[in-house]
Amino acid sequence: MDKSIPIFELVISLKYEVIYWFPINLTKFHFGFRCPRRTHHPVAWTILPAAIIKSDAAKSQIIALFDTAPRRTYRRSDLLKILTEHRDEWGGGAAYWGQAEFINFLLENTDLEKINLYSERYGDEARYIWRYASTFDIALSLRRHSYLTHGTAISLHRLTRETPTTVYLNHEQSAKPRGGTLSQEAIVRAFGSPQRRSNYVLSYNGVDIMIINGKNTGRLGVIELTGADGETLELTSIERTLIDSSVRPGYAGGISSVVEAFRGARETVSTAGLLTMLQRLDYNGGAYFTLPASELNLRK
Repeated sequence: MDKSIPIFELVISLKYEVIYWFPINLTKFHFGFRCPRRTHHPVAWTILPAAIIKSDAAKSQIIALFDTAPRRTYRRSDLLKILTEHRDEWGGGAAYWGQAEFINFLLENTDLEKINLYSERYGDEARYIWRYASTFDIALSLRRHSYLTHGTAISLHRLTRETPTTVYLNHEQSAKPRGGTLSQEAIVRAFGSPQRRSNYVLSYNGVDIMIINGKNTGRLGVIELTGADGETLELTSIERTLIDSSVRPGYAGGISSVVEAFRGARETVSTAGLLTMLQRLDYNGGAYFTLPASELNLRK
């Protein structure tokens, strides 16, 4: 945090322009150029220090904004959008902030923290978290319009006693033309081979986050759930989760975990509800379950 004291203040007064004041810190040697609002006349250009006024009033407004926001994880572009929307109401030196100055101010003067997610095969990604963010919240920030799925959704719906070691995130593909109808032989052949798995994995704090590019469904069956830390999470409904996990059991801990999830859902899910969801998902004519509803004790 910058604790140095400004040496003097420069006051600029322009005709038809608001008076702008800011401290020039002689201990700083990094200067940038900013043009006051509502004019681009060359006379109006001024030299501003890299660290502009740290107004207590603006700081308290910024902290209140982040404290009441429904999210806790941000991209760099998200922070720029916040600055663009609120810089005028914050006043003071905030009117001159660029993206870099704003982010530096947040990192040095508030509880915003920068984190990095690492990938062995793809590029690393950086995010900014406010005070604290769960791994689920961080995962959802990786792809816009994505949602938690498969084994992660099973765990969040409390359909298993196991603790997953991977967070599964579904980012749907763009819509594609329909293919042909699947045959029973093709289904048997597909399930008889090892399941293909996504290679897009990012790691954070000892947890792997796997990004799955699932078929386009228009986010069918995606719901909101309040996480353990009060955050809003988007994930598949129980019906959608059970079907997705049956089609791709490798993302749900294997067949035994899927069976456990079905049994855990028997009091809340009906066979009719599952069939309705299956028909709406339209898996090229339907999928075939090897376990009958009677064995899983599902409601009729």
